[in-house]
Amino acid sequence: MKKILSFSMSKIIYAFCIFNITYLFFFVDLKQAYTMYLACVLLLSCLIVATSLFSLDAHNSALLCTIGCMNGGSFLFLTLNLLLLNFRFSWPLTDEVYTEFFNCFIIFIMLFCIATILVFKYFNHPHKRKFICNIYLLGTLIVFTIHQTITPFNITNNLFALPILYYIILCIILCFLMLCMAYHIGDTKNLFVQKANRKIFFYLLTLSMLIIIGFVLSLYTGIKYAYLYMIYQLTLMVAFFKLVSQDSIIQYSKDLTQKLELYNESTTLMNHYLQHMSEENESIQKQFQYVDTLYSQMMFFYPNALFVIVDHNIYHSNEHGRILLKASDTQDILYTPFMNYIAIEDRDLVEQIIQSLYKHAQEHATIEVKMNTSTSEQVDVELYLTLSHANEPRAIIASAKDISYKKHQDKLQQDIALEKLKLEFFCTISHELKTPVNIIYSATQLQNNLITQGEYDKISTYNTMINQNCMRLLRLLNNFLDINRIESHFFNVSKRTINIVDLTENILGSTLSYMERKNISALFDTEEEEIFCTIDTDLLERSLLNLLSNAIKYTPEGGHIDVFITAENNQACIHIKDTGVGIPPESQKVIFERFTRIENGLIRKAEGAGIGLSLVKSFVELNNGIIEVSSVVNEGTEFIIRLPIEINFAHLMDSNYIHTLHSEKVDIEFSDVYLN
Repeated sequence: MKKILSFSMSKIIYAFCIFNITYLFFFVDLKQAYTMYLACVLLLSCLIVATSLFSLDAHNSALLCTIGCMNGGSFLFLTLNLLLLNFRFSWPLTDEVYTEFFNCFIIFIMLFCIATILVFKYFNHPHKRKFICNIYLLGTLIVFTIHQTITPFNITNNLFALPILYYIILCIILCFLMLCMAYHIGDTKNLFVQKANRKIFFYLLTLSMLIIIGFVLSLYTGIKYAYLYMIYQLTLMVAFFKLVSQDSIIQYSKDLTQKLELYNESTTLMNHYLQHMSEENESIQKQFQYVDTLYSQMMFFYPNALFVIVDHNIYHSNEHGRILLKASDTQDILYTPFMNYIAIEDRDLVEQIIQSLYKHAQEHATIEVKMNTSTSEQVDVELYLTLSHANEPRAIIASAKDISYKKHQDKLQQDIALEKLKLEFFCTISHELKTPVNIIYSATQLQNNLITQGEYDKISTYNTMINQNCMRLLRLLNNFLDINRIESHFFNVSKRTINIVDLTENILGSTLSYMERKNISALFDTEEEEIFCTIDTDLLERSLLNLLSNAIKYTPEGGHIDVFITAENNQACIHIKDTGVGIPPESQKVIFERFTRIENGLIRKAEGAGIGLSLVKSFVELNNGIIEVSSVVNEGTEFIIRLPIEINFAHLMDSNYIHTLHSEKVDIEFSDVYLN
């Protein structure tokens, strides 16, 4: 509908102009017809300029409207110039009039070229583009006014009076350069990528050039062709106006309509969105109130003290926190330093954990500390610390559980366990001491009877029994004394650097007689001939003898014991492996605890107090080593002693030194091994 209206308006203007000019030219006077023609051209120029300026902001028609604005301005001022010339001079125009016209014409062309190049240069900047067009219109009007004011009516001696051919050539050159520059700048800015833009550009410029040429032809058109010239010029002007008005105003109106529709749709959507957000906000408020109520109830019923720590100060606390710190009111502990309530000896640890939480080195930590109360008392608590997942402000959540009662209970349990341990210890001592003493006493009674009866050949049997149980008593007393020294930290360690390969081989050799009597085979092997360790040889000797005695006790007849030495990770590893009854998995965890004995089928022949392996572990640790055990029931057991490989030249033994093991030591350690 808008296109039809725009098209009808241009036809009405065209018909009105043609009718008036035709009537005046044929029925009234040529001069009046020419004056009417100039008035119509002036009207069309004003309409083109106004339409272009009005539509200059339209995005899709910016190229067309820019050209329309520039050329419309040129048409306007050329028409004004012709009107003034027509009013000043009588028809026909003389050479002086030509010169005057071309003086104005060349100024318009120069200004038009400069403005066109600037417009295309800043085409992508709508505000600059429109500003240049307005400046062009205003500047041309000012230049035109000044030129017409200072130019005298008698222009015979006009300084600008140059040959007409010069003006024509100059105008052609300037227009050609302007067109080339405009197209080059427009192409650089990708204004002519679309075929439609290129078509509009050349179509409008062609119309513009034809119209401007028509202004020049007005000076050379005689009376014979004056009517055709006026019809030609008006037709071109109306076509130019029609193109600008159709493609700019309609497009601009369409854009405005689309913008209004989009605005209305956006407003509707925004109203719906605001209504939805209002409903969401109301729902969130209800949820927040619900969560806040749950949070308050949770804080109240949470059984432990809870503190929220921000910037090292207590930001929030529940009722149990007030009770734990024995404050009269919760407000009394808020915004006070949390560290003030931590015992001095525990503050460094707590501060270290808090810093690690801030650095995300750990997610949470649980420690036992003492906390100071408002009444200057100390409470044992289990403190759980974690970092809040909220971004700002960063807060530490601290949960404190009063474990004073638990500590008291633990102490009671420890006291009970200690008393039980003491009772077991004394029972074990009494039993272990009583058994060999009874055997010795019984053996002496039997010997007295044999002496009385004169059976002297049987006395030696009981002498062996007495001797073995004396060794057993001596071993038991030595073990008890060693335990006491180790626990009292009065155990003397005398280290020396020695080849443990030779030492182990000698110790194994000293026990072969016991193995042979039980028909047990032994094998010794080593990866290295020399492995030096700085150790207390007596401690290692007693450790190996104890392990070998256990291997003999719990290995049935016909079995075998392997002893081999390896070097791994700068450690000397002594392996003692047997084919005995083995140790159950649950017993392997407590095998090195004191007074632990494993019940098996050989218990009657394997007496002991259950402190041997505990002492072995202590002896190995005094030599800076560790002991490990692995076992399978009914297949055998393997003990591994790992000692650091170390040479201390100050304690290095002579290379020719041979460790001598007294048989008495072997007899003492093997005193609880009963052989047939």
